[in-house]
Amino acid sequence: MAVQTITYDNKVALNTNPDIADINKVTDSDMNEIKSVANNNANNIGDLSTLTTTTTSSIVGAVNEINSTRLVSLWTNSAPTSAFGPQNVQLSSSDYDYLIWIFKFHRSTNRQKSVMCLKGAGAIADMAWDYGAGGTYYLAEYYRQVNCTDNTHYAIGDDYVRYNGWTNTGTDNNYLIPIAVYGGKF
Repeated sequence: MAVQTITYDNKVALNTNPDIADINKVTDSDMNEIKSVANNNANNIGDLSTLTTTTTSSIVGAVNEINSTRLVSLWTNSAPTSAFGPQNVQLSSSDYDYLIWIFKFHRSTNRQKSVMCLKGAGAIADMAWDYGAGGTYYLAEYYRQVNCTDNTHYAIGDDYVRYNGWTNTGTDNNYLIPIAVYGGKF
């Protein structure tokens, strides 16, 4: 339903009485100002029926609906506390502009990392961790690649680990466990 506007012709003063103060009367310029402001507001709001929402009778309802559906869950790991080897993941929809991948640092912790990518692109999740005791510490870097097969299929690779800047020293699929994927719209 289009927002209605005031359609009467602009008013022109016919009978002015200078003895009555403007504050005590409605003039042609008052009526034309009301019409102008109301119509400008209607034009700025636009036609609610063109919104891609189910709520088209209220601008507040439509905005609330748009904001509540901006991010949609597209995949959830059913075993987020288990090791995660290389596997293919199918998203529930391709109706998104970007993805947010959420990873747990380790299957037994709640520390998380998120990585974003655009539709059709892959992502790399990586985290560094220092460990050790007694004054001797080491740096471990963990990283996992996510490759796009198509807009609903992604191949998640092994989690690689390297210590102290060395090249790949092996895999450890207890780290960087993907736990969820959300799709968003710009």
